Amino acid sequence: MISSCEEDTSFIGVRRGNPPTIVQYAEIPLESSVLLIDSVGTFNIGTSQVQRLLVGKMVDPQMGNLISTSYTQFRPFSTSTAVPANAVFDSLVLTLSLDYYNYGNPEATREEISVHRLTETLVGAQPYFAYSDASYHSTPLGTRDIVVSTESLANRLDENNDTNPNNNNIDTLQFFLDRAFGQELLDLAKTNSSDWTDFLKFREIFKGFALVGGPTNEKVLGYTTVNDNIRRFSRMILYYHFFNTATNAEEKRTIPFSLSSTDGVMGFYGLTVDRSGTELSTLTSFHQDFYPASNKRYVQGGFPIVTKIDFSQFTEYMDTVQNAILNSAEIIIGPANDLGDLALPATLRLQLLKTNNRFQPSSFRVDTTGFRFALLPTTDGIVMTNDLNQPLSVTFKEQNGEKYLSDFVTEYCQALFDNKGQAPKYQNFAM
Repeated sequence: MISSCEEDTSFIGVRRGNPPTIVQYAEIPLESSVLLIDSVGTFNIGTSQVQRLLVGKMVDPQMGNLISTSYTQFRPFSTSTAVPANAVFDSLVLTLSLDYYNYGNPEATREEISVHRLTETLVGAQPYFAYSDASYHSTPLGTRDIVVSTESLANRLDENNDTNPNNNNIDTLQFFLDRAFGQELLDLAKTNSSDWTDFLKFREIFKGFALVGGPTNEKVLGYTTVNDNIRRFSRMILYYHFFNTATNAEEKRTIPFSLSSTDGVMGFYGLTVDRSGTELSTLTSFHQDFYPASNKRYVQGGFPIVTKIDFSQFTEYMDTVQNAILNSAEIIIGPANDLGDLALPATLRLQLLKTNNRFQPSSFRVDTTGFRFALLPTTDGIVMTNDLNQPLSVTFKEQNGEKYLSDFVTEYCQALFDNKGQAPKYQNFAM
């Protein structure tokens, strides 16, 4: 930090004939707290987001136990082909492709998932959040399991993303669903009525599926809803046969169904969290500053917990400086606790909060020139940038055997100093 007295005439205080400016170094502690966030959407919409359903269960001794259940509609890819009246049902097969997201026990574990029929209609125009759910029949239409480890899933993902097309993998779960349910679908298709061709009516009859993890699951796994016929094959297919009187032969046909939001299908995941036995058990109020007794700070995705970082102490310290140009400003957070077998997040970002501890929307207008280079609108909100004017992505770095989060935030801190009057709008962030 280069500083000078206020009577100097130039921006950094250099006046001809005067001694050199003062170079200073300061460590400034920042206030922080923990927030429980209530408004993070978990629904699949359009093509701008990862199309993902999360299913499973995990145990975190520090943050509590988490269960994820997913809910999704389905619809025919096309209703233009008539189904013969003499069609005979063969089978109904639901296929889910893994997208290799996983969190929980890293060892090889058996993960079960069952498919249940929804009894509640999902609404496409309605947002769904981490605390959302939907009612479903208790009897499953089908159940499967899979044995996976974090290492096996990571290896599969690496092989799919390398330059060798010969080692690509297709990892799916196939469910042969209840025959009576499949027959009911085929019977409706035979009518070719508006209940079949109009999705708004169809979804009132066939409301969709709940994907439920087994009681002994130890991971939360991600499944894509995309069907691109390359490596992602999430879809449902009804198989039937009929006797074609025109050709005097028996024929086999299929009716494919989509699970993807790109086809107007709603899907989301809901989470339940049990934090009893942890110091977060009393963290029940949304958007209220919470100070754990251990002085630890927490970050958790899904049913989100964030650490709020308040830069007001930086502003207070810099009030004692008349003029300053910052050579370098680095934020350092840590050290991180030992998570045992659980993995630390690869990166974290700082997202701008309102004074009521809610996220500033991406439509928020950054009305001060200096902050326009330090803050960047994204689809999720306003994020702090690094010194390269890219979204700040703090990563863990090891120092003396411990792991710290750090990155350079010089642009932001300079803007905060230069625009002290605007500071309250721009000094609180969620990590």
